[in-house]
This record gives sequence, structure tokens and C-alpha cells, in this order.
Amino acid sequence: MCLHSSEWLVFATDNPKEALEIAKRHTPDVILCDASMPDLSGPQIITTLGADATTAGIPVVLMSGYADAEMFSHVAWKGFLGKPFGVKELKEALQSVVRYIPPKIE
Repeated sequence: MCLHSSEWLVFATDNPKEALEIAKRHTPDVILCDASMPDLSGPQIITTLGADATTAGIPVVLMSGYADAEMFSHVAWKGFLGKPFGVKELKEALQSVVRYIPPKIE
């Protein structure tokens, strides 16, 4: 993935509960979160992050291949990506929520 080859330190998991633990332990600059996952949905993850003082300030870019941003207007996401998306769209979404984006994301 393009983020792994950049200057970013990337934590990745397909387990939503583990993602919450990683977020609390490392307080990342941004979280990319799928809207639909087993056990916890993206909106549930965003709500859980927002309820914890340690993770409440972490911006989340929500991704979905089946819905548009308006479907998730009740959730406090900071960026939205409709699937499929390319590197350019990913970079733009990250730039919209994080101050510094390393130049190597291509």
C-alpha cells in the first residue's frame, strides 16, 4: 500500500476491537476506517473513539463502497472516501484532516 512506502508509521488491522486498542495505545495522527466491518461498524468505532479522552481528537477518514457521506452524517468523521478510490483521492482525504503529508505518497 502507498502509505507503507511513505514516511508514515502505519498500524493496520482488520479487527475493529484491536484497532481501538491500537488507537488508544499510539494515538495516531489519523485513522482510516471502513464503514462496514464485523463486530463493530465504522460509525460505532468513531463513536467509541469520540467517547474516550485519549482518542477523541484523532481525525477519522471513513471509507465506504456501498454508501455516500450523507448516510453517515450522524457520525463525527473528518473525511470520507467512496470506494473504489485511488492514491490521489486518499492523499487528498488525508491532507484535509492532517497538517503534514509526507511528499512520498504517490
